[in-house]
Amino acid sequence: MAYKILYYEDKESGSIKADLENLGFEVDIEKCEDTKISIDALKANNHDAYLMDYRLTDGNGLIDAPALAGIIRTESGKDEFKINAPIFMITDESGLKIVNSAQREQDLFDYVMTKDLFRENKQKTGELIVSFIKAYRRVQESGFEVPSILGIDKKEIGLLDYRFERDLLSKSRDVFGITHFTLNYIVRSIGTLIGPDILAARLGVKIDQEQPAWGTLMEILTPCRYEGIFKDFYSRWWMRKIEEWWEREFEGIGRLRSLEAKQRVELLNEKYGLNLLAAEPLAKEDSTKFWTMCFAKHIPLDPSDGFVIDDVTRREWEEPMYISLEGALEKPEWQKRLSPADIREILEYGTKN
Repeated sequence: MAYKILYYEDKESGSIKADLENLGFEVDIEKCEDTKISIDALKANNHDAYLMDYRLTDGNGLIDAPALAGIIRTESGKDEFKINAPIFMITDESGLKIVNSAQREQDLFDYVMTKDLFRENKQKTGELIVSFIKAYRRVQESGFEVPSILGIDKKEIGLLDYRFERDLLSKSRDVFGITHFTLNYIVRSIGTLIGPDILAARLGVKIDQEQPAWGTLMEILTPCRYEGIFKDFYSRWWMRKIEEWWEREFEGIGRLRSLEAKQRVELLNEKYGLNLLAAEPLAKEDSTKFWTMCFAKHIPLDPSDGFVIDDVTRREWEEPMYISLEGALEKPEWQKRLSPADIREILEYGTKN
């Protein structure tokens, strides 16, 4: 059965409704001409997801999406009402700028997207919406138990930093809080879980999706995969399991992090009969003891060769993001997120060269 979406739009829904229906969703429209009716439509919980256009007052609407979502979030928890489906916002670029300048909006919606990005990536956006719907359902069906939400056995709870578990449990029976926190502070962050780019860097492997050896390696690492909420949209692996796997398979060789990329790849090729290629550094003088990536150029990086990207929202269990010297010089917009001392070092190097 198709998932049902209630689309809040005060004008003609146009192509957005048609695009969603072409993706297999059933779409109802709420015109927002009466605020109470608009809120009651969501409170009825008759839909699997809710989509709000940022501007709901251009036509006959009386309230814009952030204000409407704010009322809904405030009402949640009163009179046994709980939001049990994700709320998305769709906007143009001007609306996105307003949202980005008001951080509180991020706590109102499960996800914010631009109309242009939606149109350019319809299939991917549809998959993301479905992933959120499934995440909400899984959290509720699990009885809000952390292991079930994260797809691990109860005895594997040690995979988590105790502070993450503590903070997640503080979202008691709050589906939005649990999904929002899990997505932003474990699934989309670096640390407890890692994505394919970081995984490849730590194994010293040059990613080539068309090379059969990469696919074979991913199959070998299946027991290390993350199977919790959002797994159908974000491919992730438990870093602790990766390290335990390495120590088992290459006992006595040395810690993964202590080896050069070429050494890691040679061990993998010899052990499993693969023909993986070793990742190469950006500059000849750089180390190949890769453990992260340059987020400006998307290449493997040894943290000792990079600069830490400032992030005041980073939690204790999350690892920092890095940028390479070359990335900072080629993409100066990233320099705003570095410390003053690092910026001086980068600029001095650029002047000399």
